[in-house]
Amino acid sequence: MFEALGCLLMSDKTPSTIFVIGRARSGTTLLTCILNRHPKIHIPIETHFIIHLLNKYKGGLTNNSIDEFVDDLFSEPSMHLRTIQNSVLKDKIKSAGYKSFEDLCHAVLGYDAEYHPILGNKSTLYVLFTNKLLKNFPTAKFIWIIRDYRAQINSMLKVNFEAHNVPSLAIRWKRFNETVLKAQKCNPGRIYLVRYEDLVTETEQEVKKICGFLELDVNPSMWSRKSLQNQNEIKIRFQSKLAYPINTDYIEQWKQELSEEQVSVIEKICGEAGSNFGYYTSKMKLSSLPISSWFGLVYGQAYLWYFRVLYRLPIKVRSYVMRIFYKHSKNWKQIREDLSNNCV
Repeated sequence: MFEALGCLLMSDKTPSTIFVIGRARSGTTLLTCILNRHPKIHIPIETHFIIHLLNKYKGGLTNNSIDEFVDDLFSEPSMHLRTIQNSVLKDKIKSAGYKSFEDLCHAVLGYDAEYHPILGNKSTLYVLFTNKLLKNFPTAKFIWIIRDYRAQINSMLKVNFEAHNVPSLAIRWKRFNETVLKAQKCNPGRIYLVRYEDLVTETEQEVKKICGFLELDVNPSMWSRKSLQNQNEIKIRFQSKLAYPINTDYIEQWKQELSEEQVSVIEKICGEAGSNFGYYTSKMKLSSLPISSWFGLVYGQAYLWYFRVLYRLPIKVRSYVMRIFYKHSKNWKQIREDLSNNCV
């Protein structure tokens, strides 16, 4: 591991940066596993450290010490999912003389891998900060995955990521994807859109398009029908489906599992936005949303405001708030339990 990091830091070639973004349960993990099959790409487990550190370190290590940078890095809770030794990371950054923020991010992203020309960060949270990342990583490319809003919400109702409130989940799907769509229109050459449905039904064709976007030679292993990950490598329960080959079983599962009322509410909120991506509504139409949906809409919007305000706060204040949030998060408790028990 240490030799791998040394190889990354001492290489004459500076890796390129990519971001994998999209709403949770839209296929971001599937897409990341496919990309990681390419020998020139390395994307570690999902973390949000870049946006956590960006405001303070976007100018690089000027008056800030390496010790302070690494301490701030690990004040982001998701970083504890990575197996990184603080002292080793500090020594390697110091010996390489890295100062720019992007180089520091590469040191973290490539810590546990041999040198790769492309290093990536997958984060469902980064959707909200797409414009900020575009500005501060001027050569980075973004792969944005989207999924039918009904299927994505149906999947969210099965996990403990967010509150099981249909209008709230619907407005989040709408706002998240509208944010990236707007950014893509201003930066068409830097943001590539892939639909989950196309990725699982026409895997080879979609992967070839992605490789073209990244200016990489195609690698047939990326669309292999073998399982995406070895069963023993999967440590988090909600990622257990990665032990099986890519399949289309979940595309229309929502039709059997969502009620007519749920579908009507979801389509009323997301239908117009969804049509931009080729997702069309059914015949169940509402003239207006029921009053019972109003709270969910406000709650869903407040969720977005919360994260936008949170990442304006100083790192120490934000870290304190996040520790409280994660302490009461059912999803975070399950992830920690899975990692400690090494179970699926």
